[in-house]
Amino acid sequence: MPWARAGAGFAETMGAFIVVLCSQMPVGAVVRMLGVFDDHVWRGLDFQVDAARARGGYIVVRLVSAD
Repeated sequence: MPWARAGAGFAETMGAFIVVLCSQMPVGAVVRMLGVFDDHVWRGLDFQVDAARARGGYIVVRLVSAD
C-alpha cells in the first residue's frame, strides 16, 4: 500500500489499519482513537480512493443507486 510513500507519515500496516477503521467508523472517531492529525488521515484516504478509481473498470456497471 502506498501509505508508506515518502511524506505520508504512516507505515504501510498502519495505513491499511486506518483504511479499515475508516470504513467502519467516522474519520473523527479514528483520529481521536489513534491520536493523529485528521489531515493525515484524509490525505491518505483521498490517495487510496483516487488509486482505486484509477484501477477500476466501470464498463460493467449498469446501475448505481443511493439511499
